[in-house]
Amino acid sequence: TPKPLSPTIGAELIGIDLGSDLSDGAINEVRRALLEYKVVFFRDQDITSDQLMAFGRRFNELTVHPFAPNEGKNAPELIKFRNDETTPPFGTDVWHSDETFRAEPPMATILVAKEVPAVGGDTMFASMTAAYEGLSDRMQQYISGLYAIHDMKPFRPLFGKSPEERRKLQDFELKYPPVLHPVVRIHPVSGRKSLF
Repeated sequence: TPKPLSPTIGAELIGIDLGSDLSDGAINEVRRALLEYKVVFFRDQDITSDQLMAFGRRFNELTVHPFAPNEGKNAPELIKFRNDETTPPFGTDVWHSDETFRAEPPMATILVAKEVPAVGGDTMFASMTAAYEGLSDRMQQYISGLYAIHDMKPFRPLFGKSPEERRKLQDFELKYPPVLHPVVRIHPVSGRKSLF
């Protein structure tokens, strides 16, 4: 049974071991909770990278983020971040939605925290459904039907200034051209509207 963590977003799911071979019923429970609460938390999970990816594959095909540090040929879908005084968070670590530069962004992201500071370091989430619902009727009508351009601009600083790096950047810009996404999305299952 989900334990809600706020009025608009997030619930903890208790009694699910992500490292085990979960039944279809357990996966459907996670799906229902994700649909209702948008973010679900599983505490004290001691899982391997392989188990994490196996859990993700129960929901959809895993994607490879083209700009994030990953495990290379063995597991390019697996991103590993280590932020400390020598590697501060990247610009998109302040606030973002994952991979909206793609024509079809992933349906979800799974995050596992292995080492966390005693104070701070929180990952925070916002309900874009609640954000939309908090707008006046007039503003909701105004933005409905509008589209926004999403592109890979935040990742351009990752490329150097050498001719080789500029060519690499051009290749990525051709592979991921700017895309239009509706400002107001309608969830395909719940039918609820949210800001995108």
